[in-house]
Amino acid sequence: MSEDRRRYGAKMLSVGFWLSMLLLSVLLLDLAFDFQLIAVWGLCFGVVFAVLTGSRIRKFNSVSENLLSQGQELSKYDYKTQHRKVMLILALAVVVIIAPFALAGALGAAIWFGSILGLTDGWVGQLAVYNIYLRVWERKYHGELYSLNVWSGTKVTHTGLQFSREMSNT
Repeated sequence: MSEDRRRYGAKMLSVGFWLSMLLLSVLLLDLAFDFQLIAVWGLCFGVVFAVLTGSRIRKFNSVSENLLSQGQELSKYDYKTQHRKVMLILALAVVVIIAPFALAGALGAAIWFGSILGLTDGWVGQLAVYNIYLRVWERKYHGELYSLNVWSGTKVTHTGLQFSREMSNT
């Protein structure tokens, strides 16, 4: 058995890029200043941001106690479940990408653009906030998070997170 260990979370440069993209979106909304556009953007952004951020942070918090006490949290990798999850995500992505284009004729430009921008910004916003949350958590507990995959031959058998504390200089 072998282990594959990689730093968990995005680099702060990526987080800075995501935040700058959100700032550009807000500036674009300010320039357009169309109430309907801003309302649709706010609704789409809020729903996507809240659902994704909340679920990711809740899932991380559910394993954080084991990370602090045992140093890692591993779960058995189930290929069938993973395949179903990938298919579901793919189907949702197709709907999210195709639906606005299919409805472009029926929707006004403000609703169409606001929904596309809101969905995209909600996704980008949750990425930034979740990664900032991870870095704050690491600083609080004086260590680093790693993504861990355990391999048996050519197949992954377990996946999870690992937490390594920094060595103190005392």
